[in-house]
Amino acid sequence: MNRIIAATLLVALAGGCASTPVTKTPVAISGSRADGTVRMAYDVAATESVTVDWAGADANALKRCQAWGYTKVEAFAGTTTECNEMGRGLLINGALPGSCAKQMVSKEYQCLD
Repeated sequence: MNRIIAATLLVALAGGCASTPVTKTPVAISGSRADGTVRMAYDVAATESVTVDWAGADANALKRCQAWGYTKVEAFAGTTTECNEMGRGLLINGALPGSCAKQMVSKEYQCLD
């Protein structure tokens, strides 16, 4: 009986570790018209394998800049990653306790004339 419980637990853990492939397009989460900056971001859960649509993010950032009267946009190099949710319990939210279960990845853009 203990072997059946252990096998069931192993199957549940293996299923919880599988990554779901998703495509995400970053959206504007902040910005400053005066500074001409826009911050685009997307969330990633521990159970996701993300492909990022950076061309879509570039287009969305350009739209925001154009709404402010700018004509062009340029992305700064690199991204910033922040953990928004830590793992709880035994893979309850897709991550082990103490590891990151959900993170936000952001990129800054500069609006240009």
